[in-house]
Order: sequence, then structure tokens, then C-alpha cells
Amino acid sequence: MESIGGDLMKRMSQLLCLSLICLFLSGCLNQSKKSYPHLFDDYTVKKNLALEIDTDERLLSKDTDFNELAYHSQDKAAIITQYNTYPQNFQDDTWQGLHIEIDTATLLQLKDYKSRDNTSYEAVLLVHFKFNSPERDVAIYPNNSLLIIGEKQEVEATLDMGYWDGEILKGVSKSGYTPFFIKTLNIEQLKNAKLLVKANYLTSEFLDHESQHTYNIPIKFD
Repeated sequence: MESIGGDLMKRMSQLLCLSLICLFLSGCLNQSKKSYPHLFDDYTVKKNLALEIDTDERLLSKDTDFNELAYHSQDKAAIITQYNTYPQNFQDDTWQGLHIEIDTATLLQLKDYKSRDNTSYEAVLLVHFKFNSPERDVAIYPNNSLLIIGEKQEVEATLDMGYWDGEILKGVSKSGYTPFFIKTLNIEQLKNAKLLVKANYLTSEFLDHESQHTYNIPIKFD
């Protein structure tokens, strides 16, 4: 009986130790998720005792949403140092029945990013557009739009997320990301940012002033 009781106590002690270890590891994992939420959502993290994020896992080329940006860089060595997605609530359908929506703006702060022409950038802002069902054939050009930061800085859009904009036929919907590469990032100035996006439709009427339209869109960072 003493042997059975001793074995039982030994097993209970082992189970208690195992439970404490699991609780400790769970706490470490939760803390790491708070520090690197996006990395845990979208990356395969190397498992080690410290649960640290390996530098290789933060490469822009391994991001599940925006890795295409890395293929337009000089050596694909850029690292994401910070990742923030800001909800937007811009919607407009006042021109030709085209419903335009911006639902998110994602800011990636980068280290060691150089474009193919050897220009260094500290960040890239990716704006997500949705266009739905115009009343007539129109064209709209987010990939040729202009990001105005503060009073002086102007950033032109690029085609680094692909050519998806342009003509939108009547009743058709489109969506996509437009990137803006920022050479020097100033978070305070970025809070006063807006987009200028041009749209038009073909017409034979010389005095048809409605055929050209420019959207003035504020971007929110809160």
C-alpha cells in the first residue's frame, strides 16, 4: 500500500510540474503575441525556448500580404520593423454612380529597403481601394495618385502591387492596394495626409465638365 501511495504522489507531483511549465510557456507566448501581433498571425515563427522572432521571419519578402513589394527592390533584404493597419471609413458615390471605398491604410516601417534605382525608403503606405458598379464606363487611377503629407511632402504612387486600376466598366467591381514609398517618415506630419485620385470618362462633348473628376481623400492614422 505504501508503494502504491508513493507512486501516486510521485505522479501527482509530475503532473503539477508539467502544468506549471505549460502555464509559464503560455504566458511567454501571449507576451510575444502582444509585442509582435502581425508576425504571429501571418508568419511561421521559429520555435525556441525564448520564443523570439527570428530576423529572417520579418523579411518583407516573406510577408503574406505585401511580399510583392520586395521583388521590386534592389536586393530583397528589407526588414519590416513595424506593421500598423489603420481602419478607414471613406466612402463616396457622388460621381457617375461609382461607389469608391477605402477601408484600410497599412503602414510598414522598413529597414534596408532600396529601390532598383538605389533610392532608400523608410516606410511604405499601402491604401486599399474598392470600386463598385458605376452607372457608365469610367476610369480611375489610384496607381497614378498623389499622397500629400503635411504642407510640403508629396509622394507619388507606384505600380509595385500590380496594375489593377484604370477602366471600370458599367456594373463591374474592382479592388486593390496602391503603395506609396516614403523616404523620410515623420509620424506627426503623416497625421495630416490626404490623397488626390483622378478619374474620368470618355465623351465627345467639349463642355462636359463632369467628365473629369478628382477625389480629395483624407487618410486617418488613429
